[in-house]
Parts: sequence; structure tokens; C-alpha cells
Amino acid sequence: MAASPKRFPQFGEVHDAQRLCHLTTCFFLEGRPAPIPAPWSISLDIRSVMGRKHDAFCKYVSQAPLMEPTKELFEKLGHTEHYLLVTSSEVGPSRQMTSLFEGLAG
Repeated sequence: MAASPKRFPQFGEVHDAQRLCHLTTCFFLEGRPAPIPAPWSISLDIRSVMGRKHDAFCKYVSQAPLMEPTKELFEKLGHTEHYLLVTSSEVGPSRQMTSLFEGLAG
């Protein structure tokens, strides 16, 4: 909708995103229903921000109770985030990437 000039014209120029990605996963929480994960095309190494991410989740009332019981699991498996490239302005097949911005024009 952000790319449609008919939607929300009061907010200024339209924005046409070059990519749309959805977060997916490669592990599941024990005792919870396992979703069917989408295959990923982008893998991000988040080791440098894992502490900040943990602190941010702890601030959300809905997430805070899960943080302590899952801390060990995330320390073991949570160093990578996976995303599925859903759509792109680039023509051609999807490829494996290690950055959400790889190959995009500034």
C-alpha cells in the first residue's frame, strides 16, 4: 500500500520498497506447537547484537516471561536470524544472501 499514490496521500510521496522479507526460523520452543517454517534466502549473523535483542525483548510484557526459560536455547541457536525474500524489484531468481541490503541501490 505504501507504493500506491491513492492510499494515504496526506503522508507525502509514495515509497516502493525494493524488497519485502518475512522472518522465519530453524528451531522451535519445546512444549509449543511447531510452526511450518518457510525456507530462508537471507541469513544474518546477529551475535554482535544478541545482548541488546535480549534486553529489548525483556521490556515487552508479552515476551519477558519467555526470556529466562529460553535464554539457553537462544544462546545456543539464536545467533542467526533467517528471512524469506517474498518479493523484490530485482528481476531473476532468489539467491542466498547474508545482508538484507545486499545488492540494493542506495
